[in-house]
This record gives sequence, structure tokens and C-alpha cells, in this order.
Amino acid sequence: MRMARRSGGTGTFLYRLFGRPLEMLKSSFAMMWRTPIRTALTIAVIAVSLAVPVTLYLLYSNATSVTDGLHEDSRISLYLKRTVTEDRGRALAESMKKREGIKSARYISSDEALVEFSKTTGFTEPIVYLAENPLPAVVEIIPDETVSHSAEKAKALLQELLKNQLVEQGKIDVDWIKKLNALADMLRTLTFGLGVMLVLGFILTVANTVRIDLMDRRDEIVVEKLLGATDRFIYEPFMYTSFWYGLLGGLAAWWVNEVFMVCFDSSVQDLAKQYTPNGFDLAFLPVSAAGLMILFSIALSMIAARTALGYVSRSVEPE
Repeated sequence: MRMARRSGGTGTFLYRLFGRPLEMLKSSFAMMWRTPIRTALTIAVIAVSLAVPVTLYLLYSNATSVTDGLHEDSRISLYLKRTVTEDRGRALAESMKKREGIKSARYISSDEALVEFSKTTGFTEPIVYLAENPLPAVVEIIPDETVSHSAEKAKALLQELLKNQLVEQGKIDVDWIKKLNALADMLRTLTFGLGVMLVLGFILTVANTVRIDLMDRRDEIVVEKLLGATDRFIYEPFMYTSFWYGLLGGLAAWWVNEVFMVCFDSSVQDLAKQYTPNGFDLAFLPVSAAGLMILFSIALSMIAARTALGYVSRSVEPE
């Protein structure tokens, strides 16, 4: 008898733990597709609400990795006075390497500068007829990351370097740094703002769908309450339905994100080639991040459903 009771108790426990949830998942999935248009629209809204901010964030992340490489290519050019000898110029370049905020420094003689100029511009024949080399020697400096990412710090470093008596003048292009930083900030702000609005739309859509589902079954729920059914028993199918909304919506969002990224890939490649000779490999959403997005979708959907059920439950009480 004791063994039978233990066996029966164990079976009941396992049913409550695994059997009933599986039955509820099956029944709620079937109930959800009794209204296929409503369900499909809800899943589509969830997918777009999640896919758009995630895609924008991925584009921002990819753009940041590209601009980081461009920041590393920023250079300060110090044009030396004509009276500076090559030995003094090279010594100046070596001393610059020890300064804070400088990653590397390279001395370029006037002859080397003329050769680079002719290769860059293609003007080879006119240079041959010049009486003397018009280009000065240059110390080319690459700032470190703390300086190259800030236009203000880059300008301040240039002003410090111009105080050297061997330097005639200096040059640094900081406008493009400001533009890149402004573009990155705008994309980050757009991602955050649009993401907040779309997530709110996600919550309202799921809550409204659950509310409509509940009102469609109002008469049935009133009868169940008159027969003594608890709120947990009545509202449990709707929570499982919201689970399906979140799961299917999250999977659809992953698919939509992949489609978006594939569509953007060629355009990003063409743009990256304008700045990086080797091109750029667009980073897609990792599987781990996609899994977190799906879990977030499920959690948010169930929270929205629970909120809607708590609000609407008053209207389905027996009179």
C-alpha cells in the first residue's frame, strides 16, 4: 500500500512538473492559431519591434569597429624648418616617440617626401625640371587611442608640438574625427530611442492581443468561475499563449535581422572599401546573442500578458 501510494504520488508530481505544462503548451498553441490573422500580425509586430533596434545596434557596432581603424590612421604632420639637418630631424622623431599621447613617429626627408608626392599625384615629369626640392622634411606622428578618438585632444597635442623650435608648422585633419564621432553618437541615440519605442509597442501589442483573446472567451470564463475555477486555472492558458508569442516572435526577429544584415552587407562593403583597402567583413548577430534576444522576447511577452490579465480580469467577474 505504501509503495502504491509512493508510486501514485511520484506520478502525480511528475505529471504536474512535466505532463501538464506539455499539455498546456499544446493546447495553447492550438488555441492561438484559431485566429491565424491576429496571431500572425502579433508575431510580425514582435519580430519587427525586436529586429529593427538589434539591426541598428549591429550596424552601430560594425561602424564603430571601422571607425576605430580609421582613428588609428589619423596623423599629425610636422613640417620642419629648412635649416634643420637630417640628423636633427631623426633625433626629433625619436624624442617624439617618448611623449605621452604619441603612438609612433617617423622622419621623412624632403627627398622622400618628394618621391611620395610624385607617386600620390602622378606628377613625375614636372618635378624633374624643378631647380630645387620645394618640400620640407616632415615628422609624421600617429597619436595613440586616447588622442586619436578626440578632436580636442588631437588639437591640444598639435599645439604642444608646434612649440618646438625645429617645427615650422603643423597639420592635422580633425574635422573628419568630429564627423565620425557625431555620426556614431547619432546612430547610438537613434538605436536607443527607437528601441525603447518599439519595445513599448511590443508590450502594448501583446497585452492588447491577450485582452482580445480573453474577451472572446468571456462567457466561457464566467461559467468556469461560477463552477469554482481559480484565476490561476483560468488564466494559465493565456500565459502559455504569451510564451508562444514571445518564442515565435523572437525566432522571427532573428530571421528578419539576418535578412536585414544580408541586404545591408553589399552596401556596407562598398562604403568600407572607400576607407579601408582590404574591405570589411560585416559581423552578424551571434547565436548566443540571438538566444538572449529570444529569451528577452519570451519574458517581455509573458510580463505584458500578466499585466493585461490583471487589468482585464475585473471585467469577467460573474454578476
